[in-house]
Amino acid sequence: MVSDPFYDIATHFHKMQYIPLQESLFLEHYLGQNRDTMFFKDSWDQIQIYLQLEKIKSAIVDIVRISEKFKIESSEKKRIFLAEQYRLILRKAWVVWEKEIDQILSSNEICSILSL
Repeated sequence: MVSDPFYDIATHFHKMQYIPLQESLFLEHYLGQNRDTMFFKDSWDQIQIYLQLEKIKSAIVDIVRISEKFKIESSEKKRIFLAEQYRLILRKAWVVWEKEIDQILSSNEICSILSL
């Protein structure tokens, strides 16, 4: 992309779903800096902010797609399945927003809302 390279790295991390050690090794190699340096730490912090943004963007896109599928689905069983997928995606976003997981709606509540 033609943007902040740290945003590109965060997007790459999000799509590849590396474990933190792999992300750290990648960034050490990319920066040519040891993880103990201030430059590495500042870069890491900036990438983490972009990574959270990418997780939220991904959740929004997935929720929109599921909502569209829900609208055209007539099978109650498939609608409940889609509502559960919607709920799982919300869980991922909730972690980023630091909300309590138990505040997430049930699949039945999601079905009711999507049916409006």
